[in-house]
Amino acid sequence: AFWAAVEQGAAGEDILIEKYEAEKGRGQFEIALKPVRDAALAAAQGERLKALVSEAARAHGMEADFRAKPFADQPGSGLH
Repeated sequence: AFWAAVEQGAAGEDILIEKYEAEKGRGQFEIALKPVRDAALAAAQGERLKALVSEAARAHGMEADFRAKPFADQPGSGLH
């Protein structure tokens, strides 16, 4: 239900998600967007996607965290 909410919100904002998959850290996921040529649009889509993920997380009793390494004893990640 969480991912369906993210996908629905992204589609409603013309943000094209290419894939999402679990990473090595606890609750860590990678979301890849389809490439766009306009750097400003890509940045805006990334920011909006973060908001959509946060909204979906709250609606499903979770909290989204975008820090590169929120847990010292778990693998980290970063925006790339």
